[in-house]
Amino acid sequence: MKKNMMIKTLIKRVIRRLIATAALMMLVTTLSSHKRHLMTELDRESLFESRLDTYIDSVYQNSEKRRYPYRCPAGYLTVGVGHKFNDETEAESLTYPLSDRDIKKILRKDFETKMLRAKEIHPDLSGWELIAITDFICSIGQGAYSKSSVRREVDEGVEPTSILKYVWFKSTSGEYVRANSILRKRQRQLEVFRKGV
Repeated sequence: MKKNMMIKTLIKRVIRRLIATAALMMLVTTLSSHKRHLMTELDRESLFESRLDTYIDSVYQNSEKRRYPYRCPAGYLTVGVGHKFNDETEAESLTYPLSDRDIKKILRKDFETKMLRAKEIHPDLSGWELIAITDFICSIGQGAYSKSSVRREVDEGVEPTSILKYVWFKSTSGEYVRANSILRKRQRQLEVFRKGV
């Protein structure tokens, strides 16, 4: 009888250890899965940051930029790279001449601000599509974008080919002028959008 009791106790201990081991193995498997998921998220974020840096460098290289503020043909105070100063005070707050680093910092800040707006409008966009639409919003402004055919196309899930129609600007004299430089920029935006996620 004592021997049976000892065997039962031993069996119970073995079963408890097996259950604990199985639970531990399940926990390790779950943690490993979460770690892979977290690494995948970090990899995606890192890839996106790399793409964003590449694109901002490309915009910087392909944009007119100056070390001092000037008025663009549309009459806005700018230093180029698509940045419009909100007012004279903002322009006066900077130290001139601007360095390449200063100009890239202005461009990056503008881009990140508009990207937040693009994510609000299109929460499902990511990767190159998000970058292309953000650049377009930087070009024409948030108000104009919300009424644009490009937004409608993106909302419908189709390629925004109407982006190529946005190549005009209103000059200080009030007339609309077609600019080949803007057409090239729109072609680049569409090409980037086509790269997808």
